[in-house]
Amino acid sequence: MNQEFHSPKNVPGNAPSHEAFSSQAFPGNRAAGAQTAYGASGGFAYYSGELPPAAAPAASKRPRFTASPKEKLTAFLTFIPAYFYAKMFCEGLLPWVRLDLRYPDLMWRIDFAVFLVTTIALTVFIFFREKHHFESMVWLGCLLSCGVSVVFRIGNVWEDYHKLLFAHGFLPYFVLSFSDRLSEGRSGRLILMDAANVLFIVPFKRFSYRIRTMIAAFRDGFSQKENRQKGAALWALLAVLSAAVLLPVSVYLLTVADRSFASLVSDFYELLGANWGRYIGYFFLSLPVGAFVYGLLGGFFRESIPQIRNRGSMFLRGIRTLRKVTPLVWAVLLMIFSAVYTVFFIVQWQSLFDAFRGICPADPRSYVRESFFALCKVSVINFLLLCIIQNSARDLEKKDLFLTITKVLLLFCNIVFCVIAMSRIVLYIKTWDFTPLRLQSAWLVATLFLGCAAAVIAVISGKRTMRAWMIAASGMLSVLCFV
Repeated sequence: MNQEFHSPKNVPGNAPSHEAFSSQAFPGNRAAGAQTAYGASGGFAYYSGELPPAAAPAASKRPRFTASPKEKLTAFLTFIPAYFYAKMFCEGLLPWVRLDLRYPDLMWRIDFAVFLVTTIALTVFIFFREKHHFESMVWLGCLLSCGVSVVFRIGNVWEDYHKLLFAHGFLPYFVLSFSDRLSEGRSGRLILMDAANVLFIVPFKRFSYRIRTMIAAFRDGFSQKENRQKGAALWALLAVLSAAVLLPVSVYLLTVADRSFASLVSDFYELLGANWGRYIGYFFLSLPVGAFVYGLLGGFFRESIPQIRNRGSMFLRGIRTLRKVTPLVWAVLLMIFSAVYTVFFIVQWQSLFDAFRGICPADPRSYVRESFFALCKVSVINFLLLCIIQNSARDLEKKDLFLTITKVLLLFCNIVFCVIAMSRIVLYIKTWDFTPLRLQSAWLVATLFLGCAAAVIAVISGKRTMRAWMIAASGMLSVLCFV
């Protein structure tokens, strides 16, 4: 036994194989070769050889990009507004054309009309079955007001390039509200988040989706019944290419057959040859424009409403983490601002009534201009200060009384600033008559005044009044497009 125990088979590191162990303990198993498989011996067998290599994990196959028939059709239709926008941009803004946007020509206005109408139509088409926010009709009305006034050259208050800028603001907001993709479900405090979504995040995130959707359309067809329509669009494209090759041959043969027809075709080729380079340039410039437009429409079509709402909620939660300043600090600072403004009002009291009575200072032109814009800038600074307080003061839910009083006091000072600025406009009109520019200034003062009134209501009652202020200001702006 001792000799057998100290044999090389039993020393550590030389464990006996399963065959040797079973042949010693169970001689009857020698003929069977001491089966080593688990299940044949009824237990775990010791395996002294090398382990087989582990099977490589199956590579996860990326799912194939698919698109709905509505997305496929929209991807191709976006070529229309993109081309006319590129043409409008080149003929209106690039220096070699030298078109003054204050007085656009007829073709430029037609291009703008086609771009506007087709973009609105595509928005309605792709989001027709979505829930529509009632605000979308407001922004659509503002957008159409700007568009109609530009196309038919109505109104003198705003220049055409002003209306073009307004349309670029109203159009994305119409898409947001019509698709119900507003970050908070309504216009208001997340306007900057909505602007980031509609101008940067969504369209550039889906910038390549138009070409991918078109490839899916050529691969699978426009119908969801792939078994019957698969590759139908590709065959249709081949048919169009075949016709494009055969048609010039037929035209050439007809020119040989008749000299009058040959002269007509020659004149057409000369007209086309003078502008074909420009048209091709418009087409290539329209490709990124179309990718942006489809990235905006198709991106919002693919992103669910809860996903947009969650992004807005995360933004609000991130803002709440920045609220570290105690309300007392801000209240004291607001009292200092209000005290400075009160001293200014005491100094301006006499001149305020003189302006309403039409009593002019020694140099009224520079006095009115400089003081008006300075007062408007101070009002904007006060709004910015209140915005900083709203996003940095902690425990706003408790409504600190001292902070509320100082907010209201600052807003009343802002209202007085608006009244003084309006007196400057009245004095200017009485002295040098009425002009469209002075009506623009009056709109600015009215917008600031309404903003102060809406902010006072929001501070006192806690109601959300920013949407009403935005709609009122945009409505006044749109009405002035026809004046």
